[in-house]
Amino acid sequence: MAGVIDDLKARARILHRQVLAGDPLALTRLRRLPELGETDPPRLGATIKRRHCLTLLARELGFDGWSHATSVLRGRKPGDSSTIIKLVIRQGRVSAQQRFRAS
Repeated sequence: MAGVIDDLKARARILHRQVLAGDPLALTRLRRLPELGETDPPRLGATIKRRHCLTLLARELGFDGWSHATSVLRGRKPGDSSTIIKLVIRQGRVSAQQRFRAS
């Protein structure tokens, strides 16, 4: 599952760049995090760090946060297989959608 972790890191890097560019959709997504929800909109972009992006992506996939995601994906929390199943299903849907768009 290291490939999935690398993919999430790449997605976080992209999301962080979008935030730094002032992308309103990226900023709206990150406002869902409790620690950023009350931040003034003009300061939000300057406040967001890459760790916020990693946390958001992990939570959007059903994990409690980034550390939970990496623990589960590296097999350190074997009892949490339902989150992995959801992730695999979601990844499969994304891959199928990408293949469909490419044709």
